Amino acid sequence: LQQRLLPLGLTYSAFYLAFLVIIFFMVKWIAHIEKTKIAELTYRADHDLLTGLYNRSVLNNKNLKYHKHKKPYSLLYLDLDHFKSINDHYGYSYGDIILAEVSKRISAGLQQLDGTAIRHSADEFILLIENTQIEIIEHYCNNLLEEIAKPYIVNNNDFKISASIGIAQSPVNTNKIETLISYANNSMLIAKQTKNHYVFFSEEIHKQIIKKLEIEQALHTAIARN
Repeated sequence: LQQRLLPLGLTYSAFYLAFLVIIFFMVKWIAHIEKTKIAELTYRADHDLLTGLYNRSVLNNKNLKYHKHKKPYSLLYLDLDHFKSINDHYGYSYGDIILAEVSKRISAGLQQLDGTAIRHSADEFILLIENTQIEIIEHYCNNLLEEIAKPYIVNNNDFKISASIGIAQSPVNTNKIETLISYANNSMLIAKQTKNHYVFFSEEIHKQIIKKLEIEQALHTAIARN
């Protein structure tokens, strides 16, 4: 009887061991799936799915990180010129292809500058560069404007666009990210008057914006009273 039970016991042990191995690999597989899902959700939370760039949700954390390590940086606010007409006449599918290519051209130049590219809105981008030397930022802007102005081929159609860039710097101009974005945006609007151009924020620009706002408010008040 013992001789019969011995092989049977070994068989049960083998099955039990195989069962444990299967359970072990199933748990590992489930853990891998969950980890992948979490990574995907995390990626979706702070990235733009069309371009693969960060989205604007990372701006506050990036700003805090720079200040924590006492690192000055430049914020570039970039807006594409003549882009809306492509969407209007050819459709968003064409525009999306161009946006993806623009993002690649932006990122390529940032690799040597320890910079971060962010898609802020439809055709607007924010670039964070851990450098405030005017010559270096100017060199990057000139190269970037040149790259963006190169043709885009979409379904055998040749498109040309340009960009306007406003630049503000922290902590020189301000430590607050919202104000820094506003300063860079205002500078970009001035650059957009000539297009394919960049403008650094200055006190003179700030005074122009304040004066413009005062005039607009005065006009609204006058219209309301009449």
